[in-house]
Amino acid sequence: MNLPTVTTTAITNITQTSATGGGNVTSDGGSTITARGVCWNTTGNPSITGSKTSDGAGTGIFTSNLSILSTGTTYYVRAYATNSQGTAYGAQVIFTTNPVMTPTTTTAAVTNITQTTATSGGYVTSDGGAVVTARGVCWGITATPTVETSKTSDGTGTGSFTSSMTGLTAGTTYYVRAYATNSQGTAYGTQIIFTTSPGLPAVTTAAITNITQTTATGGGNVIFDSGATVTARGVCWNTTGNPSITGSKTTDSGGTGIFTSNLTGLTAGIIYYVRAYATNSQGTAYGTQMAFTTSPVTTPAITTATVTNIAQTTAISGGEVTSDGGATVTARGVCWEPLQHRPLRGAKPPMALAWVALPVALSD
Repeated sequence: MNLPTVTTTAITNITQTSATGGGNVTSDGGSTITARGVCWNTTGNPSITGSKTSDGAGTGIFTSNLSILSTGTTYYVRAYATNSQGTAYGAQVIFTTNPVMTPTTTTAAVTNITQTTATSGGYVTSDGGAVVTARGVCWGITATPTVETSKTSDGTGTGSFTSSMTGLTAGTTYYVRAYATNSQGTAYGTQIIFTTSPGLPAVTTAAITNITQTTATGGGNVIFDSGATVTARGVCWNTTGNPSITGSKTTDSGGTGIFTSNLTGLTAGIIYYVRAYATNSQGTAYGTQMAFTTSPVTTPAITTATVTNIAQTTAISGGEVTSDGGATVTARGVCWEPLQHRPLRGAKPPMALAWVALPVALSD
């Protein structure tokens, strides 16, 4: 009696952790085959003292399933057959398991969209041969966001997960991808695009310039419409603070960008409070409040006309009120008094008196 004769078949169906092998016992050596299968190791010339399969008895072809292998590893395999004389081995074959890959994941639809939040998630369909240590969604305002941008952290492992996105900006288009990370890196699902619900515009108030007693120049800048067209913008003002469009205001067309407003009908010497405003379908937003004081009331400005038609007891003069000083002129005219001349030493007293006239204008 002799040892059996056995050959080793090629390795097929190789994955990261399993493979298919087998052999063919072509002769039992004159003694019944009591065990057969394949054995393997990572060093060469494996034997039945190490990892092995047990695939029945007798002669003929058999198939062996190698399992619990390590990814990306080279293995050495030999078929074996045992009879009463001992164990014989087939020729050695070599194969390498598939390497670890990044996970495979899909991105869930985006739902529950508000001005600042939304819900998404994903499904990790494969861990790539290594434990998924992180998963979630990432998003941004430019395409193909990564985990270096905004993201959620929604557990580990394979399977489905739900992600809550927060801190979004109203009326903004976002790009979202699910992600999953293992020891080989991070993989991403397909990209989904959504837009948050519109909100109030964003507007700033410009400084007040060109201040007079009754007018001033203001304005603002609509820097963002929050996803809904700005239909009206301008400035509003009052004398108590926090003005709104229910009071005095300008209307400076719609749209975004810088605009200039002319405040009129003001009162001299008064403190006014001003805010820029912008209105869209969601309502009206206001910029920060500015305060200024109109120029104060002053006395009128007047010039004196030349005195004409001078007689012994009468003369004609007048003047021109060039500014009312910010208040109504309630009286105007000329005033006069005699101009006393002191006679020179040795001179006779004057025969007549000279008079001096001054214009006058009074305001309230």
